[in-house]
Amino acid sequence: MPALGTSLKALGTKVAGVIPHNRDSGHDPVQAYYLLLSAADGRLLALMDGNYLTSARTAATSALATRLMARDVPSRLAIFGTGTQARFHLRAIPEVRQVVQAKICGSSREKSESFASEVAPGFSFPVRAADPADAVSDADILCTCTTSSVPVFRGADLKPGTHINAIGAYQAHARELDDRTARQARIVV
Repeated sequence: MPALGTSLKALGTKVAGVIPHNRDSGHDPVQAYYLLLSAADGRLLALMDGNYLTSARTAATSALATRLMARDVPSRLAIFGTGTQARFHLRAIPEVRQVVQAKICGSSREKSESFASEVAPGFSFPVRAADPADAVSDADILCTCTTSSVPVFRGADLKPGTHINAIGAYQAHARELDDRTARQARIVV
């Protein structure tokens, strides 16, 4: 992901790797770094945490999409995932919509409950663990922040008008949404 900033006289690139077994040792499976170089002579100006920058940018993009496309009503938020992206999305979406409740659905009930209890004190609305059907049944805004290669919920469980930010699938064979969800979508960006 190279970029050139002519006014900054700098260029940069992001270097990333996906190491799935990192989860076993409590590390993020995605390891990324952003290198900022002088456009004049190529010297390293900065080495930045690419995971942080990517998480902030992705959540900001989802928040912008939510602001522009989701219904402007007090909203119930559902987040699939318990990693870094889930954490950033849980912070970003309430910046653009009034969230009255958040449901967290991770890859296991234990992960969902642990994440929800850890982050809940930082919010003015309730944050709790949920199973997939419960998470989507009354969601106004839904964010899928997983590395799942299979759909994480059933489209049949969605209520009409739910806004979805699906950000996790990064390989051709992976998808977080089922066929019904894709067919029901009015707008896909």
